[in-house]
Amino acid sequence: MEYSVKEIGSVVYEATLAISNDEIQPEIEKALKKLKKDVSMPGFRKGKIPLDIIRTRYTKNVEPEVYENLINENFKEIIKSDKYNIISSGIIKSMDRQTGGPLEAVIEFQVAPKIELTKIDNLQVTKEIREVTDQDVEATLENMRKRYAVIKQVEDGAQDGHFISADLQELDRSGVPIVGKKITDRQFQLGSGNFGDKFESQLTEVKAGDVRSVEVVYQNQPGQEVTEYYQVEVKKVEEEILPELDDEFAKSIGEYETIDQLIESIREHLTNTLEKQSREKLRQDLIDELIKNNMFDLPPLM
Repeated sequence: MEYSVKEIGSVVYEATLAISNDEIQPEIEKALKKLKKDVSMPGFRKGKIPLDIIRTRYTKNVEPEVYENLINENFKEIIKSDKYNIISSGIIKSMDRQTGGPLEAVIEFQVAPKIELTKIDNLQVTKEIREVTDQDVEATLENMRKRYAVIKQVEDGAQDGHFISADLQELDRSGVPIVGKKITDRQFQLGSGNFGDKFESQLTEVKAGDVRSVEVVYQNQPGQEVTEYYQVEVKKVEEEILPELDDEFAKSIGEYETIDQLIESIREHLTNTLEKQSREKLRQDLIDELIKNNMFDLPPLM
């Protein structure tokens, strides 16, 4: 193989290569012999067709894949021998071969930019420091309590904080179900406000098996109210029983003897997390500052 490489941009190069017929023919023969095993033709058993016939009929079929494989393999050798810091696979821009001649191809590839840091003095970055607050610790404890919560069926009617699972069928003004407007197995928490206070307040005291009609009023556009009507079929009502924050809870979490030990561990973990985030942001700010003061070309792929 003969090749040359030229720079067409600070980070973009073109490799032009010529692969000789001596390299090409053995690969074509190998591809034809592989193909021969699977070709069926009237008058011959599968795999027993003479290679001359396979060669005559199928050489043009196997050439494109053989050419592309040869180009890619030779391109890898170019990159390896010339030690280009390539950041992407080469793109074959063109390939051509005259009968019996060499395969000529042009491959475009991109390399990592050469970075010379010349301005590194007087860079100004600020490290952000945030202290762990009692609210941070309390929020973490509350999340842990939710993870270890026990779900209990509610028999005596839903109240704020309870979870309702229901099917919601939208109705028209006259109360007739609208086809295609049914939501099944929807869960929501009373008092959360996610569905609107008016909607949730209409479901207070519902029990499993109840069917209740409710209205939802919302602003479609400024000054324009829209009312939707739903039939809510309640499947179940549940409540979340959170564990007490005591020594027993701490022991159930891990290797803690008291709740104070758990709280101290949470505070330490949050402190380490905030410090890690602060260092990472400082590092990124420093990189940004270096880039701003030492401009260089980026490859199109970056």
